[in-house]
Amino acid sequence: MNIENNYGSYPENLVAAVRGELLDVAKSESITLDQRKGLSYALCMLHPFEEDMVILRYRFHKNFTELAVYFEMPEDEVKDTLREAIDKLRYYQYAIEQGVDALVERMVESRNSKLMFEEFMRGYRLGAHGIDEEEKAIRMEVLLEDTPFTIRTWNCLRRAGVKTVGDLLKYEDPESIKAIRNMSKKCFQEVAKYLFTEGIGNDAWETFLE
Repeated sequence: MNIENNYGSYPENLVAAVRGELLDVAKSESITLDQRKGLSYALCMLHPFEEDMVILRYRFHKNFTELAVYFEMPEDEVKDTLREAIDKLRYYQYAIEQGVDALVERMVESRNSKLMFEEFMRGYRLGAHGIDEEEKAIRMEVLLEDTPFTIRTWNCLRRAGVKTVGDLLKYEDPESIKAIRNMSKKCFQEVAKYLFTEGIGNDAWETFLE
């Protein structure tokens, strides 16, 4: 694991650290938007203290001495904390490498794996990439016809009176959601995945990812 070098642009330098590589600036590929979301998902799984240290190290290129002063701890402890944080991020390397969409698909397919499912739900509640309340409000105003839902899901929701993404959050329990006629389990999972990737949570929809 390499925490000694933090040069290069963020988040490519952090991804290289998670991979245990030195960043080759000349050969490094840009991280896609979905991979950035995957990295944000992984970072939110860290303790806030660890996340802050990682961000300061790789995004703002702080050296160990500066981090030691900032966190009021010895440099050796700073290095140990960073190593542990990078090691934890490796647990979510699939999300970082493949992106949020692939992660959600994997979680759904592996729904019988309790540990993976619990970690997915933790991230689901936190939001995929930490949007603020103002941005969340904007996303809730998105019209149903502007969502990427399949025709069947779109028709079921339209007949139920859903006009915007925000209307989906009015369904506060699984029983009320089941009242939406002709919705298959795949349709339910489609909506739950959309809410996750947009960083909008509703515990009621979680039932249909099990």
